[in-house]
Amino acid sequence: MAEEEEVNQGSVLSTLHSLTEGMEDIVKKAREYVKDSVDDFVSNRVSCLGGLIGLYCKSFLRLGVTTRSEVNRLCQRHFRHQEVQEAVEHLDDMEREWNDFLKDVDRKLQGDASTTELSIGSLGPCDIPLTDARTDKKLTLRDYLGDKNLVLVLLRHFA
Repeated sequence: MAEEEEVNQGSVLSTLHSLTEGMEDIVKKAREYVKDSVDDFVSNRVSCLGGLIGLYCKSFLRLGVTTRSEVNRLCQRHFRHQEVQEAVEHLDDMEREWNDFLKDVDRKLQGDASTTELSIGSLGPCDIPLTDARTDKKLTLRDYLGDKNLVLVLLRHFA
């Protein structure tokens, strides 16, 4: 049993290290692109962020899990080991850095545009400029919606 746990601990450690190192590389590369030009990054180089999907997929497969919650539970089983604690903390730090990077890109794209929080019943920001991905035509959200009332869910997707 102790031998099996040691193998699992080793697998958890190597997987966490690989995932964290891969994330570091992707964020470092993306930061360089953004430093050159945010607009160029969003238009031409944002697909580099998609590599994170592959990193998580490989990590999940190696650990035999399907969700981040399952990764957390697996790590908790080995949390008495200092190395696992440090690897989990490093992954958490890297995920925070990832989120901070995305927020920074959002801020740079918005420039000085003020943001307001919407609540239930608020009118949506219908004058948001959009680009039709199929035709590259510049539109607003209002152009898509027309005079209809509907529930709209916007997802931010970098890939």
